[in-house]
Amino acid sequence: LNQYKIDLELLKPHFCKGAKVVLEGCRIGHSDELLVELSFLWPGVTIIAMTSNQRPLIPGREGGVVTCKNGNLSYSPIEDYELIDRALDSIDRFMDWQY
Repeated sequence: LNQYKIDLELLKPHFCKGAKVVLEGCRIGHSDELLVELSFLWPGVTIIAMTSNQRPLIPGREGGVVTCKNGNLSYSPIEDYELIDRALDSIDRFMDWQY
């Protein structure tokens, strides 16, 4: 984040009261440190990220949802998509081990 901090700070005056930033990357919701740093960089802005792979052909947010505002993290329950991702990861690890 440090290499982008100056550029990200330029966005601060463009956020209105109650602003939300949604990070749509795969599993970005597992990056607690990033979410907290962004929430301190943009005080009062709610940072939202998902914990599962995001699939472009499936509308909506897949996996659990993590929100962070002013350094306070909150987590939604894990959804089926994340359970599927975990199962696929286990299969991938098993296949790598086999070969």
